[in-house]
Amino acid sequence: MPPLSEKSRTSRRSEIAFFLLTVAVSLHFALDYVRLTNPMIGLEDYLHLQIDTPFRYRILPQLLYRVWAYVIAHLHIHLPSLNPPVDSPDNWFMVLLAAASVIGAVYFTAHAIRHITGTSRYKWLSFALVLCAYFDYTLVLNRNLFYPYDLPTLFFFSALTCFAVTGNYWLFALTFIPAELTKETVVIAILIFFLLQIRQDNWKKVVSYCAFLSVLFVIIKYLLFRELYQPCAHCGNLMQNQLRSNLSQLVNPLFWISIFSVFAYLWVAVVALWPWISQRMRYTFAITAAAWGLLMFGAGILREIRIFSELSALLVVVIASGLHRRITASGAQPGETAVSES
Repeated sequence: MPPLSEKSRTSRRSEIAFFLLTVAVSLHFALDYVRLTNPMIGLEDYLHLQIDTPFRYRILPQLLYRVWAYVIAHLHIHLPSLNPPVDSPDNWFMVLLAAASVIGAVYFTAHAIRHITGTSRYKWLSFALVLCAYFDYTLVLNRNLFYPYDLPTLFFFSALTCFAVTGNYWLFALTFIPAELTKETVVIAILIFFLLQIRQDNWKKVVSYCAFLSVLFVIIKYLLFRELYQPCAHCGNLMQNQLRSNLSQLVNPLFWISIFSVFAYLWVAVVALWPWISQRMRYTFAITAAAWGLLMFGAGILREIRIFSELSALLVVVIASGLHRRITASGAQPGETAVSES
């Protein structure tokens, strides 16, 4: 076996360092997340589906917990009781689920950055996603709330963003199904795929594909409704109407302090790099953010800025794209579309 070149050894060291740092940062965040956030829905109630809609449709973490509990019980695994929050099997599960979700989200974001820039030197920017998570989940003014499905949702949305950037039809579709079982906002990922992949020479394929995913979304939603909603006598509406509450918050100064901190203020970087972001990435980010904002203004509680965090991966990829073009394309005019981002 021939010896590795200096470039290969440097690349391998970089990958090892990236992996170790990803694990360390993700575990640190997971411990803080489970310890510092306040449960909005009881973990026991969620795990046994004794909750109202729309929370009861977000069942994937609950299914994963059943597997976890089965393995712990049947293999007689005794987990050590450490300092909170790792002082019970349930909390162990949430910490490990949170850490695994963030690790996956970072790696998918790094892969999308590598694809869009054509180099691995910007992969370290993927840690900006963890910074966003700290601000959006744990440092929210009076609304640092814990939902068991939040970080798995971040993982799946980061994966779908990656597959939308790379144009991987099969992996996007396969990921879409468990993603919808985690949170229904996954439907916006179809829009991201459409905006990033539509071109004059493939528009029929992209439109047909996105239409198929939209029908699949409705079918899965209907099946969840049939199995989980009808037997529930105390369940509320399918969607929550928060429009009046959000309108009333517009005069609250704390609301604006909180909302401007979304994405750890990294939206400022998007504004600063806007002239160097390709036209397609501009349109994708602007249209997706507008659609998400309108949806959340009616159905979400805007003070809970965690509801925007799914877009963190897209935001970081846009920043990396603009930064790469700003640094390397010294002779390009602002707004000129790079080949890899056309």
